[in-house]
Amino acid sequence: INFTAARVRDAQCPEGKSEVTIWDANAPGLGLRVRSSGAKTYLFQYRFDGKAARVIIGSPDAWDIDQVRKEARRMKTLVDSGTDPRQEREDKAESHAAKQREKEARIRETVRQSVTLGQLWPLYIEARKDGWGEHSLKGHYKAMQMPGLPRARSKELTRPGALFSLHDVRLVDLTPARLEAWLKIETKTRPTVTAGAFRLLRAFISWSHTQDD
Repeated sequence: INFTAARVRDAQCPEGKSEVTIWDANAPGLGLRVRSSGAKTYLFQYRFDGKAARVIIGSPDAWDIDQVRKEARRMKTLVDSGTDPRQEREDKAESHAAKQREKEARIRETVRQSVTLGQLWPLYIEARKDGWGEHSLKGHYKAMQMPGLPRARSKELTRPGALFSLHDVRLVDLTPARLEAWLKIETKTRPTVTAGAFRLLRAFISWSHTQDD
C-alpha cells in the first residue's frame, strides 16, 4: 500500500497472528511491522550476497513518512553500491563507542591532572576502611588531620597531620623529589610519625594507580 500517516496509524495485526509486515508501494524495501500488541516498527528489507536481510529503522512515533522513505532509499543506495546496511550500522556504533571512550579517557586524564591528595584521601579511606582495624583507620585520619581543631581531652588545638602539608598538592606533583623534600622537613620534628605516614602514603599511591575513574 501507499503509506500515509493515517494508514500507518490505523494499521493492525490480523487476529490470530503475532505480527504482520505491510510494505510501502512508494519506497521499495520499506516495511511497517505491526505486532499483535499494537507495537509498530519501520524496517528495511533487502538482499545482500544472495541472502535476505532486514534492518530496523525505528518507530512511527520518531519517523514521519517522508523521513522513513528517505532513509529506506538511502539504504537501497548502499546495497546497490555493495555496502551492507548492517555493517554500516556496526561501523557507526563502533565509531561512536570509540569516540565515547576517547571522551571518557580525556575526562579521566583531566581529573588525574587536577585532583589533589586531600581530595582523594577521604575516598581512599572510604574504599579501604573495611579491611583495616580501628588503629589503622585512626592513623589514616590523623595523618591528614587539619590544624587548629579543638581536642576532645585537651585545651590545646590539634597539630597538622604529617601529610597535611601535602593536602593541596596534585597527585601528579607527588614526585620523588617532592616527597623527599617533605620527608626532610617532617622528619626533623617527628621522625617516627613521619615514617608511619610515609608508609600510608606509599600504600595510597599504589592504590591510586589502580583506579580507572
